[in-house]
Amino acid sequence: MVCTSQPLAAEAGIDILKQGGNAIDAAVAAAAAMTVVEPVMNGIGGDAFALIWYQNRLYGINGSGPAPQSLSPEAIRAMGCGRMPSDGWASVTVPGAVSVWRQLARRFGRLPFAECLQPAISYARKGFDVTPVISRIWEKEYKKFQDNLPDSLFQIWATAFSDAENLRAPLSGERWCQPDQGNTLEEIARSEGESFYRGDIARQIHDAFRNAGGFLQQSDLAAYEASWVDPIATEYHGYTVYEIPPNGHGIVTLMALNILSEYEQNACQLTGDDRLHAQIEALKLAFTDGLHTITDPAYMSVSVEQLLSRHRADLRSREIGEQALLPAPGSFTSGGTIYLCTADGEGNMVS
Repeated sequence: MVCTSQPLAAEAGIDILKQGGNAIDAAVAAAAAMTVVEPVMNGIGGDAFALIWYQNRLYGINGSGPAPQSLSPEAIRAMGCGRMPSDGWASVTVPGAVSVWRQLARRFGRLPFAECLQPAISYARKGFDVTPVISRIWEKEYKKFQDNLPDSLFQIWATAFSDAENLRAPLSGERWCQPDQGNTLEEIARSEGESFYRGDIARQIHDAFRNAGGFLQQSDLAAYEASWVDPIATEYHGYTVYEIPPNGHGIVTLMALNILSEYEQNACQLTGDDRLHAQIEALKLAFTDGLHTITDPAYMSVSVEQLLSRHRADLRSREIGEQALLPAPGSFTSGGTIYLCTADGEGNMVS
């Protein structure tokens, strides 16, 4: 089984299963294909998180890269920015997705890494039909970048991600090819990701950032490896729900379930609109606390245990009433992505 938001990526994963691959191989294939067929939602310059159930044991991996070593608040202010820019060269962190792909393949995969990337390479070189949803998002992003980026930076983006000749995003149903991305993916496949972090691709990334006045350097890429982590969990209605720990925001799901669980214990049986209202309010409270507290674990002011505390969940649940909340962050005592999942006949799964 392979589930993605884009059928071509799901087909890539299914093809790998048919070739004798397992759920991990299929996940790598689908993830690589998604960078081609949904480029407005993810890319090889992005991050990745995964939960893996392999041979009756659960594993987690965090592929979110840090900021470049040369980036600092002083450097941002020197650019004339009062806050961290959301676009442009300065906003780029070390990309972690490729590291996740290769670590998954090395540790749990059955097929050669290069074989798992072949569907993505084929889509990039031969092209694919742009879907209506992706076309609309692409057009929106095109206009946003055109209106907000300096012309020199927009031209770099437009050359790679638009119909530069006609000055527009690809239309729904239009065949879209990315031969340069195909070449990059082939080099990643050939080197099992090594070129991306310590080889020719890394040097090209370094040179592009240096020439543009960006901060990401070859040394940042060379120092990076995705991290294996212990998943965190909570119980809800007899089920154990797992997530990747911070710096990712998956913990927000667990916080919301805890709040909802405490609310359900203190309320009459919920049905219909009342249940939906409680779920929405629990999510709002959890997201508010998450946005206020979750960051690099080394700098978090509260612990995972505090965020998942049943006492804390009980206090937050008591803020849920009949009216919709515009919640403020709770106090603590001291102390634009994609999704895919795969499963195989042996019971292995990736989320």
